[in-house]
Amino acid sequence: MDAHSWPRPEGGAFHSLRFRDLSLLVRLGWTPEERAHAQEIRVNLEIRFRKPPRAAETDELRDTICYGALAEALTQHLSAREYRLLEKVAADSLRVVREWSGREVLAAVEVQKVLTPVANLRGGAFYRCGDFP
Repeated sequence: MDAHSWPRPEGGAFHSLRFRDLSLLVRLGWTPEERAHAQEIRVNLEIRFRKPPRAAETDELRDTICYGALAEALTQHLSAREYRLLEKVAADSLRVVREWSGREVLAAVEVQKVLTPVANLRGGAFYRCGDFP
């Protein structure tokens, strides 16, 4: 479902949950030598709700997506695997977000490989995927 096909709620407000820079150690790299040691990645994500989560009214954690629990689910999933490409890490991250949320949401993730083996690439490498830009 395209983000633009959702009607805006009354009052024109939208609701989203974001977190930035979830720092994880993951075995990631094209060569076996690069994957031999866990490397830092950072995960950013945004979840857009079709309608406000009930927690916006109830102030109860059970009525929304707990970002702490979601961060732990991502940590457990990504840390338990070995990856060759950033694209696969991002795709797996998006899959975890979609499966874990159990709600009708739109989601996007961005994964940064903090240090790369590319000379003079000081800002790392990023890959983004999801339901909206």
